[in-house]
Order: sequence, then C-alpha cells, then structure tokens
Amino acid sequence: MEELINIKNVNKYYGDIVALEDISLSIGRGESILLLGPNGAGKTTLFRCILGILRFEGEILIDGLNVSKEEKRIRRLIGYIPQNIGFPLNWWVDDLINYYLSMHDAEWNDEVLEKLGVHEYIDLRISELSGGMKQKLAIALVASIDPEIIILDEPLSNLDAEARKIFIGFMEEWRRHRKTILLSSHRINELLPFITRLIVLYDGELIGEVTQREFLELSGYSRVIINTSSELDVAMGNVIARYGDIVIIESNDILGLMRELSEVKHSISSIIVEEPSIEMLMEVLKKNE
Repeated sequence: MEELINIKNVNKYYGDIVALEDISLSIGRGESILLLGPNGAGKTTLFRCILGILRFEGEILIDGLNVSKEEKRIRRLIGYIPQNIGFPLNWWVDDLINYYLSMHDAEWNDEVLEKLGVHEYIDLRISELSGGMKQKLAIALVASIDPEIIILDEPLSNLDAEARKIFIGFMEEWRRHRKTILLSSHRINELLPFITRLIVLYDGELIGEVTQREFLELSGYSRVIINTSSELDVAMGNVIARYGDIVIIESNDILGLMRELSEVKHSISSIIVEEPSIEMLMEVLKKNE
C-alpha cells in the first residue's frame, strides 16, 4: 500500500507534561484508522500536530510534504472536524460556508447541506446553533470540499440517532472513494465496519495496534448481563457474579451462549451483551507487550 502519512519520532510537551512521546506511525493511502484511548491520551494532540496547528519535535510527512514547513498546502488536502467546534459565533452560517468553500476551491453542495438539514438554518448566526447543529454543519463542510484526508475527532458527539445514520452514510461513501480517514471515537461498534486499523494511545504513548479482524478476535471474550429469577448454570460461559436476579456471565462464544440460553427452560426477562471496550483492548495489548 502506498504510504500517505509518515509520522517519525514525534514528541510534544507542555512544560513538564508529556502529551506525546516518541510516536512513529505509517498510514497508507486509503486506510481508515480509529485512534483509541482514554481522555488525555494524546489523540487530539496528535491530530493537531498532523494538521500543523501545534509545533512538535520529530517529523511528519504528508504525501512527501513536511508538515512543519508546508502547513498551508497540507491543510488544503485535509478536512477536519475538531472535538470542540470553534466557529466564529458572530458569523452567519451561509457566510461561514462560503468562506470555507472558497479556501478549498470548492462549490456549494446542496445535496449534502439538505441531507444534514443545514439548509434549514442557513440564515442563522453561529451563536444561535445548538451543539448538534454545529456538528452537522462541520460534517457538511468536510463532505462538500471532498478532501483526500479526513480527520474526525469524536465526530458522533452531539449527534442524534438520525444524524448518526447520515454520518455513517458519509463514512460508507468516503471508504468507497478510498479516502484516508483518521478518527477518534468511543462508539467503536458503529464505526468498526469502516476501519482498517485500530491504534491505541495511553499517556501520550502508542501502546499497540490491531487490524479490524484482530480486534474482533480479541474482543470475542465478552460479558453478558442477564436478569433472571432462576438458578443459572451454563456450559458456554462462566458465571462471575450474581446480584439478586442479575447474573453476569463471561464468555468467548457469545453466539453459542445465546443458543444455549434459548434452549434451556429459564425465566429470563432481559439479556444485555456488553460491546467491546477500549479498556479491554488496552488490557490485551499491554499483556502482549
């Protein structure tokens, strides 16, 4: 795969605080990378270094261009949605759209604006928009400029269920057109079908990475929470706790456990399967270091 982004020995400090420590990473053209880690792990800092917004030690090359020397040219290649969107509050929405599109030599895309409902508040000021409206506006701007690289910092935050479905549609389209995508999100399951690699940061260090398939294999060991008044003994898992009618089972074969539960004569009022977590992946990667 052709390399598009090359990150070499990147360090970033805020006084005595280490934000990034010796990060090295190669990202191929058309890859889709999900950056995982707890708050404060360095995900946003790394994105801002790639964009040339922050100064750093080390080197980042994008399509052969040095971020520290060619930040203006590089930003024209990238569509970016930050976690905290800071649009000028006194601007009108249509003025902001015109300004952003002119910076990227792009034209209005009425289909994108209508799909996200942005056309409904085109005549409002930014200060009048809710968090969800700003998030949809940011997605519409990125989708309208058709960038080669897309960086998304918690893009699903502030979006309702319908808006998340629309965003997932854009992810499908970007993947079809082999856009290079870097994103962070705690909603792993919704984004996993579009991800080629998952990379974990912790305290500013890159502690490991897995492919989509490897993550599914690692996360196969899951917890199931069952509400039942019956005594429960299962072959396809281990009962690790019971609190009244709540039974917690760990299993590495969820489908097998579901089949077993459907066949036994227990009175079960609800079953909850915990989705793969960042913490679980971090634990596995640390054990394999």
